[in-house]
Amino acid sequence: MSIYTLECNAEEANVNTFPLLTPGEYKLQVMDFKEKTSLKDQPIINIQFAVIEGESKGTWVFHNMTLIPKGQKGHGFVVRDLKALDQPHDGTVQINPDNFIGKQVIATVNVEEYKGKKRNVVENMASTNDEIPF
Repeated sequence: MSIYTLECNAEEANVNTFPLLTPGEYKLQVMDFKEKTSLKDQPIINIQFAVIEGESKGTWVFHNMTLIPKGQKGHGFVVRDLKALDQPHDGTVQINPDNFIGKQVIATVNVEEYKGKKRNVVENMASTNDEIPF
């Protein structure tokens, strides 16, 4: 078993250490994902993007895609996200988040406050293969 030495600052516990982006459009690439469940017991795919161009290259942006069923409020966001990630998005589809890895999108990113902390949020996204609708 290894033993590690690390200098820590207790004042930084639970502090967002990801840089905040200037609101605007960014080219993002999916680097990873995590699967979670919402309070309504719906699957959530937490998509982890990285900015891949410009002076903010390397900055991470996280986006939750909640798999809201057809006919429920918010389902259109799921369809938009699947389309932007070049995934099947019409009819009954199988969603495999492994297929998201490496996909690139153009996204409108903003900064919002959540539980007293500021964070980057994806407000809209489109495939790099599509004409940008926003």
